[in-house]
Amino acid sequence: MPQKKATAKGNIRWVGRFRPPGGRETSRSFDTRREAKAWEEEQARNYRRGVWLDPNLDKLTTYEVYERWSERPAREASKKVYAQVLKNLGPMGDIYARKLTRADVDAWFHVLHTARPWANNTALSPRTARDMVAHLSAAMSMAVDEEWVGRNPIKIPRIDQDNLVRARDIPTIEQIHEVVKQLRSGGAMYDRKESGKIITKKQQPAPTVADMVLVGVGTGARISELCGLNVSDVHLLRREIEIRHQAHAVTGERVPLKTRSSIRVVPIGNDLIPVLDRLMGGRPAEAPLFETRQGLSYRAGTAGQHFQRAANHLGYGWRFHSLRHFYASRLIAGGLPVNQVQHLLGHSDPAMTLRVYTHLWPDSEEATRRAIEGILGGYGIIAGSEVEEPALRSV
Repeated sequence: MPQKKATAKGNIRWVGRFRPPGGRETSRSFDTRREAKAWEEEQARNYRRGVWLDPNLDKLTTYEVYERWSERPAREASKKVYAQVLKNLGPMGDIYARKLTRADVDAWFHVLHTARPWANNTALSPRTARDMVAHLSAAMSMAVDEEWVGRNPIKIPRIDQDNLVRARDIPTIEQIHEVVKQLRSGGAMYDRKESGKIITKKQQPAPTVADMVLVGVGTGARISELCGLNVSDVHLLRREIEIRHQAHAVTGERVPLKTRSSIRVVPIGNDLIPVLDRLMGGRPAEAPLFETRQGLSYRAGTAGQHFQRAANHLGYGWRFHSLRHFYASRLIAGGLPVNQVQHLLGHSDPAMTLRVYTHLWPDSEEATRRAIEGILGGYGIIAGSEVEEPALRSV
């Protein structure tokens, strides 16, 4: 029952109290006894219906929800990922979890893959940003199960790279060579935020990333797969590369690929052998194929940033993933069937390959025309011709 209480100023307040079985008591004060009693009855009714939420958790922030979720038992590599997400929640982490909206999360996703103000305006790849949203969604689902919040408002976004690729989205070989030359020489100008100010800086030479571009063009490997290559994955005598690992987007550690379909052996052309031979250079089998000056494997985010700065400096809006589209377009132009293109790209099924690259295959009508072109020419049967058909011999 509500209890009467006098404030320090002598005003009368009525306190409603509710304690769920096995839980801690919650209370709220009101001007009248009727209001306090109605609140108590509402709490009891909501609890019986299974929709009661602890009012003590009204001020639980999104950051606190994710922090509690990340404290679950997990592998060390996963713990590092959780820590990175916490660092990148930004201002959204201060929003009360019960007031978090889908619009808040969509805006956070946009900031992650465009420019993070809390990280010198550096952007994450759309896939990494999407993975962070997925982690937060898992944390919010746990919060629903624990009755900290009433619902999970998060919808995990789709990323652009799964959309249809048009011919104009693919760089030419000449443009790729320009970017490689720019990476080797350095000098690309880019803006970066430091101490609250926008500063124009000059990119240093990145010859290893230039080599990574060449290998990406010649294999169609994803940037995370290239960063996960070791010297032992390259077989020059057999002229092939085994793709079985990738570099973790956040930690940079060499980890298995996410799907079995991504595991593959990719043939390499003769023109790529000198590049790979130079990269291997008698180094240990377990050494990263693409190594930083500190002797570590490149992170996908770092390599992708180098590539984008060089491409943007030249006026091209490419991402590193554009090289994969170039590789796919060459396979298709070379006449490879969809199932072979699917295997070489590491797609899960042919439908995905067709969904992304369908416009690069010739349509059936054009393919039919090429197939029958000249089939009747030997008999002089050409539309509009007055040449008579020679007599056919009986066989």
